[in-house]
Amino acid sequence: MTTGTEVRHILLGPYDVLALRNLRGQSSRRRMAIHCARYQFPQEQDRRDFQGVFLALLQQVPLDVEVETLMQHWISLDERRIGCVGMLQDWLVRAVATALHDGRSRLALARVQAHALSEAQCERMALEATEGEQALDSTAQRRE
Repeated sequence: MTTGTEVRHILLGPYDVLALRNLRGQSSRRRMAIHCARYQFPQEQDRRDFQGVFLALLQQVPLDVEVETLMQHWISLDERRIGCVGMLQDWLVRAVATALHDGRSRLALARVQAHALSEAQCERMALEATEGEQALDSTAQRRE
């Protein structure tokens, strides 16, 4: 595709995109995978980064936000995002959309919590993410 169009193509997406990386030998040698790893709760820097991202997202909300209350509960909110900022963003968008639809002017902790994905949804996505991460890490095993 790149040769024919003289345009460099960039594929972004979930780990499903990995299936496309080795379809042809020549194209696989020209590719470069850049993995945007998930935040890992046990790592102090990742926890600080999450808090910073969470605060930045809250500051973009077009409502009066209980920032202090939400920031105090960041750990409980961290549980349902499996290390992915995109999940947190989607979660906040759902909560804000519902608040706006209901004519509310304030985004409260209870409303945010009410829009969390179910444990089953989070578990499934965590399994898929783990499988994708393992697919990226499989090169050492393949060399053996």
